This record gives sequence, C-alpha cells and structure tokens, in this order.
Amino acid sequence: MMPMDPNVVLRRFIDKELAIKQFFCRADSEAIAEFAEEFKIAKVDFLEYLSEDAYKQGNANLNLVFYDSKKPSKNTGVEFRDPKALGGFCTFRVFPLEGTFWSPEESEFAYSVARMLILIKGKMKIFQSLTYLSYHDPISGEYSTAYARKLVEERIASNDTIGYVVMFMNVRGMSEVNRSYTFAKASNLMFKFMREVKSILEDDELLWRFGGDNFGCYLRREHLDAVLRKISSCEIEDENGDKVYMSAVAGIYIFNGDEPNHAVAFDGAQQSLSIARFIKHVPYLFYDDDIIRINAHSTMIEMTFDATIAEPTFVPFFQPKVSVADKKLIGAEALCRWFTNGEYVVPAEFIPVLERSRRICALDFVMLKRLCVEIKGWLDQGIEAVPISINFSRRHLNNIRLASDICSVIDSYSIPHELVIIEFTETTNEADQNRLRNIVMALKNKGIKTSVDDFGVGYSSMSMIRDIPFDELKIDRSFIVSSDDIDNEDRKIIMMKHVIGLANDLGMHCIAEGAETEKHLKMLEDNGCEMVQGFLFDKPLPSDEFVTRLKNPDYYLTR
Repeated sequence: MMPMDPNVVLRRFIDKELAIKQFFCRADSEAIAEFAEEFKIAKVDFLEYLSEDAYKQGNANLNLVFYDSKKPSKNTGVEFRDPKALGGFCTFRVFPLEGTFWSPEESEFAYSVARMLILIKGKMKIFQSLTYLSYHDPISGEYSTAYARKLVEERIASNDTIGYVVMFMNVRGMSEVNRSYTFAKASNLMFKFMREVKSILEDDELLWRFGGDNFGCYLRREHLDAVLRKISSCEIEDENGDKVYMSAVAGIYIFNGDEPNHAVAFDGAQQSLSIARFIKHVPYLFYDDDIIRINAHSTMIEMTFDATIAEPTFVPFFQPKVSVADKKLIGAEALCRWFTNGEYVVPAEFIPVLERSRRICALDFVMLKRLCVEIKGWLDQGIEAVPISINFSRRHLNNIRLASDICSVIDSYSIPHELVIIEFTETTNEADQNRLRNIVMALKNKGIKTSVDDFGVGYSSMSMIRDIPFDELKIDRSFIVSSDDIDNEDRKIIMMKHVIGLANDLGMHCIAEGAETEKHLKMLEDNGCEMVQGFLFDKPLPSDEFVTRLKNPDYYLTR
C-alpha cells in the first residue's frame, strides 16, 4: 500500500521543498493533499493538553488541524504523545482514509510522513507571512509598492494596460491633522480617507501606500474623475463624530501601451506629483509634454547650478525698505539673481527647482557670503550701511548648527551682526516650529535679528509669532489691496489693521510688501505700518545702483 523505502520518501520531500515557492501562494491543503492522498492519510492534527484529566475529558488547550480530507476511516487513527517541559503533553494524530487499515509498520511510517507534512506546512506559513509583509504596508494594511510593481509588470507583460492610469497622491495638511489629534488617530483618519478612495475601485484596480502620507492607485480611466472628485474634498468622521475635511494632490500617468516596464508609469506619476505639490491651487497634474519640459528644464537648472555654484554667477539685488514716516531708506532685502547665458534669471525660474532638490541650502549660504562681501565693501568705503535681510529656506531647519554656521560666515567678513537679518517663511509643522524657535533664539543670543516672511500665507501664523521671538514681521502682499479702489476693500483693511497692531503690540517691526501706489502708502501709514517695500519707491536694484541709493537715502514723493 505504502512505499516503505524512507530514502524514496525523503527524496520526494526534498524535491518538494526545493520547489516550495511554486505552491506557497496556493491553499495549504492543495500542496499537502498531494502527499496525504498518496499515503492514504485522511487527517493530521495536533492537540495540546494541560493535564491527563484534560485529556480524558477531551479538553484540548490547543487544537491545530494540519490536513483534513473529510474522509477519515471509521477506525481509530494513530496517536503519539510527547511530554511538555512545563507539564501536560501534546499528541500527534494521524487518521487513514476510509476503508484503509494500517499495520504497525505502516502506522509508524504514516506518522513519519505526517511529521514531514507538518514541516512542509510550517515552511509554507513562513513564506506566506514573508510574502504578506513584503506585499502589504504594515501600518495601514493596504498593499505595498512591491505588490503594485508586481501587478503592473504583469499587466504590461499581458498587454493589459490600455485604459488604465497610475496616480500618485499626497494627502494635504497632515501636519495640521497631526497637531489636532494623536499620531494614531491622525493616521486612522488618513487611512479612512484613502479607504473612501478605495471604495470607488473594482477588483482589477489597486490602491497602495508607499510611505508617510503618500499613496498610489492603479485604476481604470473611467474611474479617474470619481477619484479626483473624492480627493478634492472628502468628509471624514473622527471617533467623536466630528467632521474632518481631507484632500490630496495627485500626479497622473496615462498608459499608452508602449511602456517597457512599471518604472515608466511610476516615474511619470511621481514627477507630476512632485511638481503639483509646489504649485498653489493645483489639485493634480497629468504627465505630458509640459511635465517633460519642466523636468528637462529642472535637470538643466540643477546641472548648471552644480557647475556654477563656485563661480560668482549668483548675485544679490537689493529691494529697498523705506520708512513710512519720513520716506527714508532704512533697510533692504537681498534677492538672488542668477547671471547665466548673458542675462539675469529671476528667482521664480530656479528657486522652486533648487528647493525641491535641497540645493537651496547651498545657495542660501552662497548668497549670505555675497551679501557679506557687499556690506564689507560699503563699510570699507565709509558708506553708511543699513540692515539687509536675506531669506533662508525651511530646508535648513534640520541643521542644528544653523545659527553657528550663519554667525561664522558673518564673522569671517568682520560684519557687525546687526547689519544682517535672517528671514524665514512660515511653517505649519509643529516639529518644524520647535526647530525654528531654537534657531531664532540661538541667532538672537548672537545678536542677529530675524524676520518672518510672507506673514498671512500659512495657517499657523499666530502660533508662530506667539511662540517665536522674531524681530520683524513682513506682511504678505495679499493683505495689501490690489487696486486703487480701496473703499471696496474694507475687510482687507480691517485684517491688515489688526495684523499691524498685533506686530506693534508684540514689539516687532512691521514691514508691508507690495506697496505700489500712494493710496496704498497712505493706508499703511494710517494703520501704523512702520516700513514698506514696493515699486512705489524702487524695484530690486543691482549693487551699484543700491550704493547710489545708500548715499542718497531720502525718497521724495509728490502727495
């Protein structure tokens, strides 16, 4: 009935173990049945008992069924007992198929085969666990990028991608959600949001998480509009029943059938998402010729930057700061201009690119050095200098030595600390605010003033100026009315008035950007603003023209 040569059986099991990856994704019984049926085994189980009494009463503490064909013989199977180290015992039970009777030798052999089955199943479970972990995100339980790559590669191989898209998404405002909830609760809200997106998808589509607040989606083109509507604004209910509105920004790649592998689609979606995240009020971007041109332009800027960073191609232009009271030059902001190919390039052309690639940190220090050279030159010529502010990116916030690094540069040129002001833009991230506060305090201790730029653009402005001791507050131009029709801008005027009053009450110098008309100036003056920047007085000036202005600091307006 049974092949009794142990070497034959062992060789078969070794062959199967070597090929185990071929069947570990199938149901366990499918692989085990191949052995069990050959050896007339109907059922294999394992039971654990805490005591002999528990055994007699049939009260097993643990019962694991490794294989069950549902066709056991009516006669009793073979049972083997093993004592446990801490008391009690375990039993292995092996039952033959209906109508099968085993001799003692065959029973012993069946037990050996059953133990091999248990080992095989254990290995299969390990492979299944490893596969689950590699194909699933351990926190959200959604599929992982590894599984998404596998699926899309299979679809490409079977020419089954026409009519599908890959979309990469970044959930907006998670830093604010994290501030309002615990990390676990905020994560749960994010996962609820993505499950709302997932509810639109069908069996041939996929949602996966690729880290943090980033998700991917492989879906049919016909479902794209519904998904985009969902991520534009989705109402999520927290555990208290309160409503939280969540949204996401996305980059989208449309399959054309010519993709050699998944990387083409994934890279296209990622590039589109990366650009969309840096453009205000853009909920999504498709990967197309415009994105290709933007990426080519970005690559050109990065390569040119790397090649010219050590050369004097980046120069400061100076935007004057003018006293509202006496119309006199009292400061300036150093703005970066890039002189390349015989012309100056404005910051909007290259700053966002350098910001994305973190090269902005190197540029900030290059500009600080150039500014120090300029100030040193003025002082050496006996020209009375004014404080100059220079913007530093939020990318520096992870540099715990930032204040010391800035101070070292200024000191290397023997520049009085009060002539350099470091500007930072708003941040909505609580951790970043804590880092920024430490940096501002360190700079203050070294006698270097700081300013918060573009006040009013973000959502954490009040907490920033409450917790961080800035010396200056620069009101964003959006607070300044955009036309001469001031009478119809009552709400803006009220808001601006209170912001200026708040700055004054906190002992901060207040600067308004974007003053372009005398009516703007009058409105700022009436509401107590101390300084202004804007084309009403001057555009950003190159160094030689600004030196002339330093020598003639009085502005005269016909009012």
